[in-house]
Formats: sequence, C-alpha cells, structure tokens
Amino acid sequence: MSRFAICAIGLSMLAGSAMGQLSVFGGNTTGAPTFNRPVVGLNQLSTVGVANPFVVVPFAVSQNSTYAFTLLAAPSDPQNPTSPPSFDTFLLIYSNFIPASPLTNAIAANDDAPAPLSPNSRIPAVALQANTIYYAVVTGFAPTDFGQFVLLGDHAPDFTGSVPRSAARASTRRLRS
Repeated sequence: MSRFAICAIGLSMLAGSAMGQLSVFGGNTTGAPTFNRPVVGLNQLSTVGVANPFVVVPFAVSQNSTYAFTLLAAPSDPQNPTSPPSFDTFLLIYSNFIPASPLTNAIAANDDAPAPLSPNSRIPAVALQANTIYYAVVTGFAPTDFGQFVLLGDHAPDFTGSVPRSAARASTRRLRS
C-alpha cells in the first residue's frame, strides 16, 4: 500500500468516520473527459467549475444505511504524504450520472471538508439503498483542479470501477480493513 493511501486512510479516520470496513478507490482525473459541475446545493451549475475533468466510480452498497465518502487529492509533494493536497477536490454522488445533464439525479455534493481535510471533500452522511448502483463523480473545484486521488467509502461500498465515456470498465483497487 502506498504512503499516500496510508495517509488517506489516516486522514479519513481523523475526520471522525465510524468505519467498520473501508473501501478505497484510487484514480486520476488528468486528461479525463470534462463536464460543467453543479454547485454544492445541486440547484444550479457552477460558473467556476466549467469544463472540469472528472472520473466516474460506480458503486453499490449491501444494506440500506447512511454512508460517508471522503475524497483526497494526492499530496503536492509526493515525497511528503502530509504536504498540502495537489488540487482542490469536489465530490458528487448520483443515482444515475449523465455528464450532459449534471443537475439530474444528483444526491449529494461537497467542495471543502472541515479541517483537517480541507480542501479535500467529504460527504459525511448520505442515505443509500441496497442493490442499487450509484455513481461517485470525482472532479475539482475549477478546470485547473485535477490529478491523482483516493476515494474512501465507509462500511465498504463496492467500488466496481471507473467508467470512461466509452463505458468500458477499468480495473479497480479495493481494500478492506
């Protein structure tokens, strides 16, 4: 496990998540397809977050419950996992994600989590139903915010992979604590 992943798990625990099991998905938004992201209130599109690179991470949960998600950017200094994040993250959860219609089916969003995670993102509680596919959309605050990331889900959501525009499934990295 990389120092970045270990640091990501540690920071998530600092954020107060009561995790029995933890799922981890790592990826990179550099060069990814783009979309115009919503604002945190999910009621309009951002005037800053236009043409933002994004990665879609489909997932499912095994029971009806409330789940928490934390999105961490890679450290700005790869040799120092505690250095500031390399970009300002933005996390969204959808019941069905349509890049051309980013306000449709949006369930939750977060720009900046409270300290010590800011400017990373954290959705502390979202109610999800078992046997349903959801989509975590990883992006940045602005089009210039992109790079490597780790997405953490408490209570072990099943991250099934990244779905690029072509809908081809990419491999995933899933860890359980």
